Amino acid sequence: MTTIAEKVDRLERVDYDRYLTQVRKLSENDVLAIMADWRLYRRAFVWVVEKMDDGRPRPVRFDPRPWQQDYETSRTNFDIALKSRKVGFTTDVLTEAYAKAATLPYQKAMFMSYEERASRETADILQTAHNMNPFKPPLFKNNSETMVFQDTKSSIAVATAGAKVLARGLDLTMLHMSEVSHYYKTVDDVSNFMAGVLDAVARGGRIVQESTPNGEDPIFFATWQHAKSGELWHPLFLSVFMDQTVDWNVDHPEALPSTRNEEFDLSDYERSLIDMQGASRGHIRFLRYEKQKINARSPLQPTSDMIIGDERMLLQEYPTDDISCFLSSQENVFDPEITHLYRMRSKPPMWIEQSGALRIWERPQNGRPYVI
Repeated sequence: MTTIAEKVDRLERVDYDRYLTQVRKLSENDVLAIMADWRLYRRAFVWVVEKMDDGRPRPVRFDPRPWQQDYETSRTNFDIALKSRKVGFTTDVLTEAYAKAATLPYQKAMFMSYEERASRETADILQTAHNMNPFKPPLFKNNSETMVFQDTKSSIAVATAGAKVLARGLDLTMLHMSEVSHYYKTVDDVSNFMAGVLDAVARGGRIVQESTPNGEDPIFFATWQHAKSGELWHPLFLSVFMDQTVDWNVDHPEALPSTRNEEFDLSDYERSLIDMQGASRGHIRFLRYEKQKINARSPLQPTSDMIIGDERMLLQEYPTDDISCFLSSQENVFDPEITHLYRMRSKPPMWIEQSGALRIWERPQNGRPYVI
């Protein structure tokens, strides 16, 4: 007998008309079973926009990637994600909030970004999910800032960090803070802001911080470091290699000519990514392209969308590990690629103290000077 999960997985993912035909064939019991589980609801009825290899966007039925499948059952009330660009984390949490608001009563979610443009993009993801939902629930209110569901009395709000939107006792069931490493640019008082964030979420509610790295900022970086050795925040690292769309084959339209073969030469650093971090030559093709694109940007007449030729931005936007990405986003004395290579090759320490802050490889020898 075919399970309801198998029926959902067989639904068309790209052709929307064919998908609607399949959905109409679902029995009433099938639909009720889907409505009873927000995870099934999200897979069955929520559509999102993704980019194809040639860069063109297209709507597709939400189909969780491998890391998203794992995350579906490992969510906690205090998640913090250090991520590469375009791995789909924001979309994952947005579709979670939409599916819960459509199926569960009195859900109260808020999505916060550090700039207005990103807030508008968040609202667009929600609108796409609702507009293409074949069982779209009636809305009491629907605009670029708020979506209120009529039957469940649930709501989703979109806000910008620094605006006067967070009040103590809001009783949010979910707060998603996007690109948190940039919040300090718009938040005047970091300590009071974070205290207000915690007090705005109801007890038992869910707080999610996510960001690409931005040096040692006073909000995200500090929380990430505590999460790695603490007990409250649950850390989730999503490297560039977890994005299936950046594993480019030989014929990818944007691959550089020098990488359009199966045996192009690798640097020591690139080989370490393959040998020690699970990268493929397809990932190296993508990273070489992004590196070339950054270096090709004009340092003489940069526009607001350009980054003055700085290769360090590659590791910041597409981190390969959770250490060098922070080093690459600030001024360094030592080349971050070389330090990363040596770190990957190093043997483990003899012992670790102070919750990982002190790592000891060799005992000091009496009578010998040590100078830093």
